[in-house]
Amino acid sequence: MYKGYPIIALCIVRVEDERSYQFIESLNKSVVAAGFRLFVYQTCSDLFWKLIPKEGDKAVFTLMDYDIIDAVIVFSEIINDQNLVDSIIKKANSEGKPVFSIGKEKADAVNFLFDYTDGIEKVTRHVIEKHGAREFAFVAGPKGQIHSELRIKRFRKVIAEYGIEFDDDNLYYGDYWDLPTIEVVKEMVKKGNVPKNIVCANDIMAITVVKELEKFGYRIPEDIIVTGFDRTIEAMINVPTITTSGCNIDDMTNNIVNSLKKEFNGEKVTETFVSGFDLFEGKSCGCSSEYDVKYLCDMFHESLDGKNYIYDDSKRFNDIFEFMLNVPSLNKIPEILNHNYFTDTAVILNENFFDETVNHTKFVSKMSLDDDVLAVYQTGYDLADYPIKMKKRDIMPHIDEIIEKETPIIFASLNFYSNMIGYICFHPKVYIAEYMKLINYVQNLNHIFGTYCVVNNLNYTMGKVDRMAKRDYLTDLYNRTGFYGYIDEVFDNGSSAYYVVASIDMDGLKKMNDRFGHEIGDAAIKTIAKSINYLKTIREVFKYNKIITGRFGGDEFVVFAAIDNPDMAEVLKESVIGYLDKYNQKLEGPFTISVSIGTCVLSSEEFDFDYALKQSDMKMYQDKRGKGRK
Repeated sequence: MYKGYPIIALCIVRVEDERSYQFIESLNKSVVAAGFRLFVYQTCSDLFWKLIPKEGDKAVFTLMDYDIIDAVIVFSEIINDQNLVDSIIKKANSEGKPVFSIGKEKADAVNFLFDYTDGIEKVTRHVIEKHGAREFAFVAGPKGQIHSELRIKRFRKVIAEYGIEFDDDNLYYGDYWDLPTIEVVKEMVKKGNVPKNIVCANDIMAITVVKELEKFGYRIPEDIIVTGFDRTIEAMINVPTITTSGCNIDDMTNNIVNSLKKEFNGEKVTETFVSGFDLFEGKSCGCSSEYDVKYLCDMFHESLDGKNYIYDDSKRFNDIFEFMLNVPSLNKIPEILNHNYFTDTAVILNENFFDETVNHTKFVSKMSLDDDVLAVYQTGYDLADYPIKMKKRDIMPHIDEIIEKETPIIFASLNFYSNMIGYICFHPKVYIAEYMKLINYVQNLNHIFGTYCVVNNLNYTMGKVDRMAKRDYLTDLYNRTGFYGYIDEVFDNGSSAYYVVASIDMDGLKKMNDRFGHEIGDAAIKTIAKSINYLKTIREVFKYNKIITGRFGGDEFVVFAAIDNPDMAEVLKESVIGYLDKYNQKLEGPFTISVSIGTCVLSSEEFDFDYALKQSDMKMYQDKRGKGRK
């Protein structure tokens, strides 16, 4: 239960595919009517190819929060990675949630299956009983594939009931696709005796058979009747329209929701539901088409809208890409995404995504996000509020308002180098054109944020190299090269009244190393570096405009500061020595850390750094000799 609603999680692939979309559309109607809400966890791939980037795609299922999810539906049949399907079902069971499997029978789930052979039986009986068919060819899917063989078996059973013999020479394999089916038609024609009735195991093959036969001069249906199976949009808009069969999706989703109600009421559902197919008469068998013309027109215009959206979005993503490579700050990202018209979308990234010290380009397959995330953009809300730091379990900002819209909330993983870097929450109206946007959003954002990762990591690496070249490895003060690179910035064209250069040298480093070891000597060097950097933190005492600190050698340190009061030279010495005195008092060790300091103050008109450094060195050695040391 979440925000007052039982939450149904649907695990599926490619929401823009016709079959996935139709299932979501029907299921959401039933779910909302029952007072539930639908969360859809989807991958942009069908997971057929076992490629590294697809691992990041699958990470979307780690977003499923079983503290708020009340039941899980897995469209097992269309997810090609069955290990993934089994892991989702196992997890849901371990959390005590009802879990339903669609299209593929699973031992630990309530199963809702499709009787694909029922559709073949209906179209076969139709052409026999209504059109007197007695002579057949059958175009099957791949040879040996279970669903293909079952459809062949059911076809044989039906025609046998009518006393019709079937010659195995008229059994062909079109592999559910057009190119093999083209070869099938050529073979039929070559034999010189094309059967009067051709039953195809799917609509793609039926459409291909019609087109290829027409090239050879055959008329459909006057010379040859052709039927399909699947009830696809392509079959409905083909000329002639294809007689086919399709599953009653509404009947299945109503059964699913009724079963959910029983489960929520404490009744254990154990039966397996099998959905049959309905016959749809088209002109390819000689019947008047029964297809809903308005439905066809709506689907055509939705698909056309979707293609136009993708074309427009592609141009906008180019703009985003250019902006992201030069994004001046995290706060600019909401404006960039909003400028390019994301709709009904929230973009969430792992909180560490913008941490330049984290290398997101490693092949480590990080399949989940941290608990803390950043909402970097959300449609329809004040951009000034973003990015918003939040907990991953809170899903997205303003979830209370969005869940009331009764549209499915679709989740998709954002990933790079197989690492999950964030996710999208997508919640438009249930409209195929809108759903076609999602894959474009995800793929382009993966590219955009991935490139940002590479550039960010490259800049960080170059910065580290630059730092190594300009910084002292032990103290992180500037080395001589780095120090001289910033002298002009401190001098700033003589904008200050005076400039002070201080030479600072540790007393007795060699003796300390010889007696206590280099580890103690190094610790002393670092302590002196801290005393020098301490100057930067006491601006109310050591009043400077700009300052730079460096380590020029083993125990040699230099400070260069722009000041307006020459008395600050003495304050500099007193502050460093005072810091070390306090340190020595706390240390209470067998040794003390002390330094010799020489300073040179010059006005802006007479200032020359090298000259000032020589003068401060001379005074530092005077200080050292005054202590009786060489």
